[in-house]
Amino acid sequence: MNIIFLIYGFSFWSLGFVAFLQQRIGSRFKLFGIIWLLAAFGIIHGSLEWMDLWTMLLGVNPYLNVVKPFFMLVSYLFLVEFGRRLVRDALALHSSLARWLLDACIHIFLLVGILVAVFLSDSFLTAMVIWLRYLLGFTGSMLAGIGFLLYYRFCIQSELRKEQNLTVKYACYAAAFGFITYAVFGGLMVPGAPWFPAKWLNQESFLAVLDMLVPLFRAGCLLLVAISVTHILLELRIHELSNSRC
Repeated sequence: MNIIFLIYGFSFWSLGFVAFLQQRIGSRFKLFGIIWLLAAFGIIHGSLEWMDLWTMLLGVNPYLNVVKPFFMLVSYLFLVEFGRRLVRDALALHSSLARWLLDACIHIFLLVGILVAVFLSDSFLTAMVIWLRYLLGFTGSMLAGIGFLLYYRFCIQSELRKEQNLTVKYACYAAAFGFITYAVFGGLMVPGAPWFPAKWLNQESFLAVLDMLVPLFRAGCLLLVAISVTHILLELRIHELSNSRC
């Protein structure tokens, strides 16, 4: 189990560093201008997962138990903002309704929903972790997954040569699959709690049915995203460099 959390944290950090190193100001592709949000999500959430590893190795630390939900909150806010901007940029010329629905105010609605759910619960920390995953983790991951599909369709497809287009297409699909799958395993697979849906769909019930560990699936999703995003950014960068020489 320890090695799984080590790999899980590493997958987040690798995603964060890849995204950070590939950011590029002044690119025609707006993806480079928002990739730092994905980098922040990966690095902060990777640190959070290694806090869990620390707890498993050295025992429960009451200070970490208080700090971890706030690390999760900040990391997921970066993820939601990345997904929101990615979808908005992809649909900028095609849907004014989508731009309105994806206004920055979405953060306020999500945070109010979390506060109400936590206020109505008897266990502050448990409820906060669960509803952070439900409302921020799931929403942010779905937005990012859908965003890569739309961004390829409306912003990348017509820009690249045929041989580049095919590899970037599959990389965008892989990134979308990784994020959408992570939305399920990271956003819906929560610690068990005496309320719906956490009472029915949780990490413990999943482990009992399939005898597999949820962090293993989450790590696989993030490694797939890290590899795919690396390929997308490198291909877009090569495309711009080759055009600048012409």
